[in-house]
Amino acid sequence: MASKSKEEQVLGLILETSPLKEWHFEEVVRAAKVTKLVANKWLKKYVSEKLLKHVKQKERFPYYTVGANNPIYYSLKRVYALEKLHKSGLIVKLLSLKTAKTIILFGSIIKGDWYKNSDVDIFIFGDVSNFDKSTYELKLNRKIELHVFQDEEEIENVKTGLIQNIVNGYVVKGEIQDFAEVT
Repeated sequence: MASKSKEEQVLGLILETSPLKEWHFEEVVRAAKVTKLVANKWLKKYVSEKLLKHVKQKERFPYYTVGANNPIYYSLKRVYALEKLHKSGLIVKLLSLKTAKTIILFGSIIKGDWYKNSDVDIFIFGDVSNFDKSTYELKLNRKIELHVFQDEEEIENVKTGLIQNIVNGYVVKGEIQDFAEVT
């Protein structure tokens, strides 16, 4: 596997932590394992793109933060998570499951409010007895929660909140209509 680019090291550091974290410049340099010049370049870029704010307050060291409710952060975090899932081979494997009619990623991974220890929630309508999630849990360093339903009757017994989360998810295979027909 190829090593991360300098940008990926800095961006990953930001996206894999809380948006409320306050990053001091030296802390970014140390944690991302990049030079000061590299950190400065990417931090300036992220400030200009409004991913980060550079905060300077009286009697405090300046710091960088995403801040609460930053739509750019949450959008980028969703894309980042999907890219990681794709690079692990999970998306390709899910697409290859012939007996699964509909597959939807949902939960914190898709909302963009996941953290390092968040799990990956996957809704599957169909049979996936030949799918071994442990391979992908190791690659992603995350637990994978499978929500498997094999028939209409099982889906009818699901709580409305879970169904709403699934419907708001990312469709990997099939269509929402395939699933909506059943509910």
